[in-house]
Amino acid sequence: MSQMSERFGTTWWGRLWITALEQLGDDFENRLPRGKKYAEEGAVSHFTVTPGEIQAKVHGRKTYNVTLGLPALSSSQWEKALERIYAESRFVASLLAGEMPQGLDETFRESGASLYPRVPKELQTHCDCPDWANPCKHVAAVCYIMAEALDRDPWLLFDLRGRTREDVLAALQGYMDAASAEPAPRKRGRPKKVVSVVDLLPRRNEMVEPWLRMSEEAFDTPPVPIPE
Repeated sequence: MSQMSERFGTTWWGRLWITALEQLGDDFENRLPRGKKYAEEGAVSHFTVTPGEIQAKVHGRKTYNVTLGLPALSSSQWEKALERIYAESRFVASLLAGEMPQGLDETFRESGASLYPRVPKELQTHCDCPDWANPCKHVAAVCYIMAEALDRDPWLLFDLRGRTREDVLAALQGYMDAASAEPAPRKRGRPKKVVSVVDLLPRRNEMVEPWLRMSEEAFDTPPVPIPE
């Protein structure tokens, strides 16, 4: 694929979303660029991410409904991955800073899973347009908007795979609590103050650059239609 515009994939985890889709096969690699203009011109609205699903509307001559399905990971897969994440302090620190640490998805794959789609059948796409191609340009546009959304908030990838930021932090806190409860040699001096993971994390809507909210056209306001 030709080099993406600077708007999409400005972070390594956003770029990896597009790269992962390209690697699903020639259909995705060849057809994704068809949707870039739609994404760039604000033709995508009502964009939402929920566990296992991305939904949006894409406006051309008509308004089309697009759904991308990516199954949530199992409880066992999450448990194995989170145990490995907790064992790497740099992972925890990066996540607290609102960043996706390098090597995180490799950790998931070592646990038998991945945050990103890895095989074609794993990502199910649907659009109610008459185009037979998969992905059609409307689906492709939503793929780019997802990359942009991930640039701003990497936690959306966790949401999509079935665990919210709060779920992940609660699990990490549980590991911290279990570790602190283990007997340790007594030392002189004042006891250390116990700090929770949540205490260290900035509020999601208060993160500094580049964690700004996406422009409103991708969520609520239908843009000017683009000729197909």
